[in-house]
Amino acid sequence: MENAELEELLRELLSDSSAERVYIRIAKETRSPHELFASLGRGAIVVAEFAASENFLSFQSRQEHLERYSRRIRACALRLEIEQFPELEFPNQNPDPKRLIVARIQQFLVGLVDTSELYQMVLLRSGQLIASAHPVDDLDSERLDLLHRQLSAAAQQSAGSAHGELVQPRLYGLRFWHGASLLGFSRANYSLDFVRYRSKMVSRELAHLLSMLDNGPDSPGAIAPIP
Repeated sequence: MENAELEELLRELLSDSSAERVYIRIAKETRSPHELFASLGRGAIVVAEFAASENFLSFQSRQEHLERYSRRIRACALRLEIEQFPELEFPNQNPDPKRLIVARIQQFLVGLVDTSELYQMVLLRSGQLIASAHPVDDLDSERLDLLHRQLSAAAQQSAGSAHGELVQPRLYGLRFWHGASLLGFSRANYSLDFVRYRSKMVSRELAHLLSMLDNGPDSPGAIAPIP
């Protein structure tokens, strides 16, 4: 899960650059003539691979764009305290089934943001970031632990229920199945009733997907029934 933000940045790069494939690798000597790369430091590079039919001049015009993404990736790795860059690619030719589940979760979060007045929606599980509609910036990241604890306290105050709510002028939080929390961020006042309704609808779908991430008879998915 710790690579989710890096994977989201690769997904954005793929979309913005019109590349066929983007990936993070340990730097190598030989490269395809249809690849652009930028250094990430620590012996790693980010690579954008284009179709063979692309004009090389268009490659040159995209180098600056790739460099901007390399700086964002480095900043993300620094914030997450990643000492060694993992080898990632998007689209992944042999995806981990759990990554496919997380990607599906992200689709729900993006849909929730797109149909509401929120600019960001994140999903936490036991305080750990599972997925987000968009990459989490430093400000939001610093607030997540505090907000998670506030939501946990709200759930404890709801006698006989694992659910809790956190309502602030520019934030809506919903705690639902087995320690999972949705946190939505807004830049202005939002329609509470609509965001609450949509969040609860999405939380039912997310509960099923979260249960698929669990393994073994002692996992939360096996112990706690999905509401």
